[in-house]
Amino acid sequence: MLLGWCVLIAASACPAAAQNTTPAPVPGFNGARMVMSQSVWQKFVIYLNNTAATGFGFFMISVDGQRSTERVCADYVCQIGSFEQQRALDDCKIAFGNTRCVVFAEGRNIKMGYQVLP
Repeated sequence: MLLGWCVLIAASACPAAAQNTTPAPVPGFNGARMVMSQSVWQKFVIYLNNTAATGFGFFMISVDGQRSTERVCADYVCQIGSFEQQRALDDCKIAFGNTRCVVFAEGRNIKMGYQVLP
């Protein structure tokens, strides 16, 4: 069987088609996981250190994984309330030219799987 022959020799001797290469992830939200840019991740870190460290809020990311915004809440009821969350999502969508947004985190709680692009 020739399928594993290049593993026995050396990976550099393998034809390109025989090497295991994983394509780079596509930025955006696929319904379960958010793949985001470095700049969005850095904004999330700032959100964690500021807004989420001292109070309540939401961190939202556009479905293309390229832009983000946050909403500060006065209390926990605001953070978990569906009305305030929907209002925050609507504001995010308007801010990004009618691009849909998702709530990535409520307070410090991340709501989905994620990956940060290098």
